[in-house]
Amino acid sequence: MTLTKAYKIDEFEVTNYQYLKCEEAGVCTAPRRNDTMNYPNYHDNPAFADFPVVYVNWDQAAEFCAWAGKELPTEAEWEYAAKSEDERQYPWGNEEPSCDLLNYNFCVEDVSQVGDYSEGASPFGVLDMAGNVKEWVKDWYAPYSGNPETDPEGPVSGSEKVVRGGCFYNGNPSIKTYARYTIEPISLPEIGFRCIKKE
Repeated sequence: MTLTKAYKIDEFEVTNYQYLKCEEAGVCTAPRRNDTMNYPNYHDNPAFADFPVVYVNWDQAAEFCAWAGKELPTEAEWEYAAKSEDERQYPWGNEEPSCDLLNYNFCVEDVSQVGDYSEGASPFGVLDMAGNVKEWVKDWYAPYSGNPETDPEGPVSGSEKVVRGGCFYNGNPSIKTYARYTIEPISLPEIGFRCIKKE
């Protein structure tokens, strides 16, 4: 895989505070639910302003990114930001995961504030690319072709979108940089997103 188009990816997953600003602007619609697994009052609660927004479907995520002058990353762009050009298993390298590096395997039982795990940063300083919440990417799902591609993107249509990164309840190997999931573009408590801006 080769990437030739420059872009900047958000350092953090989109937060409740950021998403609420889009709602207040009359562009974004509210998440399907206001709670999480353990927090009954979450999305519009100031105590969770810097936590990742969840219960947003793929369309809502894409709409927010467009409002912010950005877009969802392709699967390739997301993976490159997570591991650069080497074959590291995790954003921070090949050291085995622990609750000091990421929010995974029920370390804190639910989502955590974005950026809490600075030692788990990717080679580009991007945080929470393993654990906390899985993230929507732009692509519809297709099996990997196995052939090297330049600036690869998924098919133009499909029934399932790709999500990347593990979440707070995932263990190994689901948090590895190359792990991928497919799901209908619906809203769930373990899926958030981040955006990119093309240069």
